[in-house]
Amino acid sequence: GRCPRAGTQGWPQVRPLQGPGAARSGCYGPTRHVRFRPLQGTRDRARHSLPLCRSQRGTPGLRSARACCQNAMMMTGAPIKLTQADAADVADLYNRCSDYFLLQDGAAPTLDDARELFSDVPPEKSAHNQAVLGWKGPGGLYAIAAILRDYPRDGTWYLGFMIVDAAQRGRGVGRSIYSTVESWAAARGSTEIRLAVLEANEAAERFWRSLGFIEYRRVGPDTFKMRSHRRIELSRRLSGATVEGSNK
Repeated sequence: GRCPRAGTQGWPQVRPLQGPGAARSGCYGPTRHVRFRPLQGTRDRARHSLPLCRSQRGTPGLRSARACCQNAMMMTGAPIKLTQADAADVADLYNRCSDYFLLQDGAAPTLDDARELFSDVPPEKSAHNQAVLGWKGPGGLYAIAAILRDYPRDGTWYLGFMIVDAAQRGRGVGRSIYSTVESWAAARGSTEIRLAVLEANEAAERFWRSLGFIEYRRVGPDTFKMRSHRRIELSRRLSGATVEGSNK
């Protein structure tokens, strides 16, 4: 998911992500949407919901796992940068992933939620520091990833939100999308990716851990519209360096 609104997730003083059909990777702090929050405790929206492909769920055979992810890589392709002008398309995708929003917020997504995706960043950052990437197919937008650069520190990029169309679940699309996002960020100077997931979103937590993310800390509870959640902040060092604790 994204961020709690003042009651929703926001940017943690670094945030995480995930949810049932989407992979929302967190929010940045106490902002209406909480996508990215500062590391000390603001609400973050953990909107990361990526269902696992069959091979990840235990389908026997390394070949089937590789085939699943290779097919996904061929299908996803290069992302495009989204802007406020794409809010209606984003809202349409949100509606197709309503199970995630019902889990996180206890309410269906709205057009305002889609618009906030482009402006919901920590107070010390501007919308220009965030890239909202989208993947489109014949049926329209089927995946989104929003990532904030150099937050909460230089070299650390915060994946505040990632979501994949429910119809694409179980095909390795989420894994392929994340791989593209990581490569894109690394090419621009990122050495660490952080995000947050809701404790209630166990499938999302398993997904991110399977990609090598490790737990950094737990925060909350924070309010997301009609619901309250604790979030798990996760980190992945792209250089293989050790993740520092929040108290160091």
